[in-house]
Amino acid sequence: MRGHSLGEILPVLQGLKPVLDLPWQMEESMAAPEKIASEEFAGEKNARPESAGGTNGANRPIDLVHLSRQSLGDPGLEAEILHMFDQLLTNYMARIRKSSGMDETLVVLHSLKGAAAGVGANNIAVLARNAELETRLAGKLSHEFLCDIGMAVEEVRHFIAELLED
Repeated sequence: MRGHSLGEILPVLQGLKPVLDLPWQMEESMAAPEKIASEEFAGEKNARPESAGGTNGANRPIDLVHLSRQSLGDPGLEAEILHMFDQLLTNYMARIRKSSGMDETLVVLHSLKGAAAGVGANNIAVLARNAELETRLAGKLSHEFLCDIGMAVEEVRHFIAELLED
């Protein structure tokens, strides 16, 4: 397996090379939360995130077709991306749990959303996006969203462990 530089892997993890049309755009994160809630996200807060996976990965925690496109079909790069993403998930969850204010929570949720979207962990991306919206509107992250994200993260980490085991 050929090693890959952080420069090759990091853009994928940050979602800088979007392949799928995701339901949010970077400029929207700067829009007023009330506008976002009333227009684009109305009725989606309680939507099941499984619907975000599309037809290629709806039943898997990670859309492997998306991941393959992002890694240009290189299985070694896919494995490295998954390994790094697994580490990032642990880091992000710890930072969310320890965050002391709304701004810090929003930064971590936004980072989690981008990394998850870049890898194809669409359930986490949708949950993080919804949690980001709720945090902006309510001023804090609810325990319910924290638990939902935590469960989705554990599901993805288990899926990654199984993939990397093979």
